[in-house]
Amino acid sequence: MDVQKKLLEMEKLISSRMEFYYNAVAAGGNIKHDRVFLEYLNMMRSIMQDWKKYIEGFADKKIEHNLNVNIVNDQIKIMKEVVIDVLRDMDPALILIFMERLNYRMSGLKHDSPEYNQYLIEVSDAEEI
Repeated sequence: MDVQKKLLEMEKLISSRMEFYYNAVAAGGNIKHDRVFLEYLNMMRSIMQDWKKYIEGFADKKIEHNLNVNIVNDQIKIMKEVVIDVLRDMDPALILIFMERLNYRMSGLKHDSPEYNQYLIEVSDAEEI
């Protein structure tokens, strides 16, 4: 079954019926014509929503993004625990130096800056090695 073709056929059919009832209402039609016209409008809205989901894959993308955010959050928690464990093993004087340098570097990063993008490229290249 060709979903795209069926959706287009339904759209043409409903559009022609909507046009008929719109003309009937515009010509002073009765309440029945008005009610049927509104029902066809709702059908058209439903088809447009289905079409958007079919073309854009709206629902699938939303689930994928939620999954990615959860994975990133889990990875951040793991990294935080590893850093804390490493800091526990270090000399207290070095911990202060590390924290100052980390805060300095992190405060200068913005997600849309070239430095941030370059850092992402360097990290991904290091992971491949």
